[in-house]
Amino acid sequence: MKLMCLSDYNGAEEILPALPALLQEEDPDFIFYCGGSMKGEKRLAEYQMAHRFHSKPSMDNPEIQKEMGEDAEHLRKFILALVDSQKTVYMVPGYNDAPESVYFKIAYDFARIYPNLHPAHEMLYREDQFMVAGFGGEISESDDDRQFISQYSRPWIEFASRRLQYFAGEKVLMFHSPPVCRLDQSDGEHCGVLI
Repeated sequence: MKLMCLSDYNGAEEILPALPALLQEEDPDFIFYCGGSMKGEKRLAEYQMAHRFHSKPSMDNPEIQKEMGEDAEHLRKFILALVDSQKTVYMVPGYNDAPESVYFKIAYDFARIYPNLHPAHEMLYREDQFMVAGFGGEISESDDDRQFISQYSRPWIEFASRRLQYFAGEKVLMFHSPPVCRLDQSDGEHCGVLI
């Protein structure tokens, strides 16, 4: 069995023409896309500035609105390039894949059309050999944000992952960025994609 893990496309459309050949050459059984499809630079700058000055960030900036439209298109094009491979694709959002409402609407719309696409964030999928679970975005100790960035708190992830303990077989856990601590330990050890 061959697995391929990809992440951080970040709207780099110049790589899209090479992706089909890479996927055909590598011929993986499963593709795990660990997020980072959108650029999100303007949203991130707004979020960081508001956080620095203890104010509330705003989506009203026309540049942010324009970037959101462009980012939605980046996500659509990249998902299409992956699912056209006919391989089974699991995906989670990256830190910059926000707002959550835009990301998941696109991901779920494509999943309805392409049965080989599985949005895995906070979901469990059963393959013959293993169980797949995913938690995208940035995992923080206590902060949540789903509008400007994709950031989920440790308590949220622990709650969402509680059902994994009941599956005794092999597990593939997908993350975009290393979580603050392992879900089964509290020693602060970092992990990324666990197989």
